[in-house]
Formats: sequence, structure tokens, C-alpha cells
Amino acid sequence: MLVYGAQGRIGPGLARWAANMTSSSNFAESTPMSRPDPAAIAQLPANAENRYEVTRADLPLCCPMPAMSLWNSHPRVYLAIESEPGGRVQCPYCGAHYTLVG
Repeated sequence: MLVYGAQGRIGPGLARWAANMTSSSNFAESTPMSRPDPAAIAQLPANAENRYEVTRADLPLCCPMPAMSLWNSHPRVYLAIESEPGGRVQCPYCGAHYTLVG
């Protein structure tokens, strides 16, 4: 079987592939796509609060934090809270205040 396309005649190997892709049992219909259910993943809303208390277990500190959703937030920035006096730092993007406790 020869198939003619925009570039002219194509070979039998590509013709078989084209026939398979246009048949009713092609890859897209027979193979379901797997994607995690977003509702099943518990995430904090990004930048929902203005003040956060963090512990040493949260270091290295970044804003937004790893448990926050990133789709509607600013780029991740790492904050050196452990070297700041008083253990306080403010995010330069969203203005969130982080305080190191414990």
C-alpha cells in the first residue's frame, strides 16, 4: 500500500504506521493516560497567609514552601532565615513573613 501526502509518495513502513493510527484500535484509544488526581493531593494554597512560623525541619526555607501549590504563585526563592538576626525574613516577591521558632 502506498500513501500519498504533501511530500509525495511515502514508503510501505510509514504507510503501515499511518494505517494503524487511523484504525479504530489505535494507541490513543487503547492506552489510558494516567495522571494523579489533583484532589487527592493535599496542598496548602500558595501565599494564602502573610505570616508563617517555621522550624529547623523546614530548612532550607523557600517561598513558596514545598507543600504549597505552585501553579498560581511566584518563582521559588530560597530564604536564609537561619543567618538573619531574630530568625525573621521576608519574601522579596510576595512579602510573606517567616519566623524561625524552636
